[in-house]
Amino acid sequence: MIPLTSLQFWADEVYRSPSEEMALDEALFDEAVSTETALLRCYHWDRPAVTLGYFSPWEIEDQPGRTVRRWTGGGRVEHGEDLTFALAIPRTETFANQASALRYSQIHDCLKKALSTIAIHTVLEPDTAHEPRPPGGPAPCFASPVSSDLMSSEGAKIAGGAQRRVAGAILHQGSVRLPLSHRLPSADWLKTFRQELASENRTIPSETKTRMLCQIEAKRASRYDQSEWNRRRESKWA
Repeated sequence: MIPLTSLQFWADEVYRSPSEEMALDEALFDEAVSTETALLRCYHWDRPAVTLGYFSPWEIEDQPGRTVRRWTGGGRVEHGEDLTFALAIPRTETFANQASALRYSQIHDCLKKALSTIAIHTVLEPDTAHEPRPPGGPAPCFASPVSSDLMSSEGAKIAGGAQRRVAGAILHQGSVRLPLSHRLPSADWLKTFRQELASENRTIPSETKTRMLCQIEAKRASRYDQSEWNRRRESKWA
């Protein structure tokens, strides 16, 4: 069953800083909530980066400007050799009301089918293979697979994600490790991913993009460029 009734997408070819990317993902969520439209953005990074889950510890080697705390949960994710995406789902979509584990599994099943079109064959990590990772656990995300992550036939983690629910709406932030030729936001396999996610697809209108981009600086200033936000769990994990 296709999870969403409709989807607007943005193949974002602009290379942005870690704090800009997280601010724009939050703006994407706000837009999905206000317009009751599911939105997908796939994007680049302008430098190697690390994102921390909401409950993850700040480590001594973490660097301001390179390390930023996400609005979602999950663990530490190293970016630079991945295709990164944000999927915002309004509460009006039935998919938003499913159990989080089922929703996570279905998104990754859509990824699995899309990646098979470029001969990258994966399997979903079994439910019983690993105990849930505790919040802020020390292992990097791609070294610590959990249920329904995408795994290669050799046992390497290919894709993982993190979610947050606010007032019934969902933000899913995902990372897919791929060869360079397949991790561009305009890569052909992403068309299949979108089609697997929703029965109706169209691009995000330019005025919507402009509206979201106008929110970046304010969100960076209040959250993602702030040491208080990025290091907020430091004292707990010291």
